[in-house]
Amino acid sequence: MHGLDPAQISILLLEDDPVTLNRCREILFQEGYAMHVTDSIDEAKELFNAEEFHVLFIHVAKLPSQGLKFCTWVRRHSIIPIVMLTDRNESVTEEMAIEAGADDYIVRPLTKKIMLMRIAQQLDRSGKVSTKVEQYAHFQNLTLGLVTHKFTVGENVVMLTATEFMIIRQFMKHPKRVFTREQILEIIGIREGPGTDHIINSHISRLRIKIRNNGGPEVITVIRNMGYKFSNENKSIRSKVIDVDAHSHPKPHSNHAEYHL
Repeated sequence: MHGLDPAQISILLLEDDPVTLNRCREILFQEGYAMHVTDSIDEAKELFNAEEFHVLFIHVAKLPSQGLKFCTWVRRHSIIPIVMLTDRNESVTEEMAIEAGADDYIVRPLTKKIMLMRIAQQLDRSGKVSTKVEQYAHFQNLTLGLVTHKFTVGENVVMLTATEFMIIRQFMKHPKRVFTREQILEIIGIREGPGTDHIINSHISRLRIKIRNNGGPEVITVIRNMGYKFSNENKSIRSKVIDVDAHSHPKPHSNHAEYHL
């Protein structure tokens, strides 16, 4: 787990339902989390620009499309873990939330146990890579900074969600390995259950689209009855180990897979 004291964790909650807002504020206060709570998207943007947060919760019941736009706006600027809240009868679906850049999705009513569990999961995911020496994984024209989480396709910087980063990190470290659905769920810290196949499909689909739309290769392959692997069968693949100073740029790379430990 992340091992941080709750007082060290800063959470931003955008919630326009007064009952849920008060409930979330009570939960976070009881657990000792540092928090900023608002029901205004404009204020949420101001807070986001002014402060450093560890987790962002979004629920905009009155204007759900605006909540999705805010999620997309945040994702363009940050890799902060984002959790979206909604009701079963609302127009925002899990797929829409993930497409907007969210890492997780919770259907209300929100219980204390679920909220604290999701916070812990997101903190654990975002904190798994920590070192002063930058590490890079390369595959053809794809480069992933394993410390900074910076992902580039050619010259294009592509923003990833925390969940997308966890998935592609494993793929690029092991470009010819087949990962089962169970292994992918373990990678992203989700227990298998109803809807988990859809979660995997949504994140894989978004990764493919992001890579393809920025001039990258078709690299995530479905292996029938087995899972997924990350490779282009028309290219040879090899691995190499290099460390790079965190403040420098990665060395030029070839059309081969490289993982720098």
